[in-house]
Amino acid sequence: MTDARRCPTCGARGILPLNQPRDERGRIVDPIMLCPSCEVEFRAVGVTWLGAFPVSPHTTKERLSEIADELAARMSATKETPEDGELPPAR
Repeated sequence: MTDARRCPTCGARGILPLNQPRDERGRIVDPIMLCPSCEVEFRAVGVTWLGAFPVSPHTTKERLSEIADELAARMSATKETPEDGELPPAR
């Protein structure tokens, strides 16, 4: 399936460089992709990547597990996800 993550020059699936600007929620919106085949840079318009979030070195393993469970639940809540790709609000 072809989508915005495919290189417009050769069609290979692009690689997401992680050092990109993020919005206030930590997401990368319309990321600049790099083609692994022809090395063309292109913008994946309409694609949103969920960014990483900082965790304190004092965060307990239990809290990390809670964060991971919450993130997994929100990402798999496809019935609740609006068409614009926004995640449902945290419970």
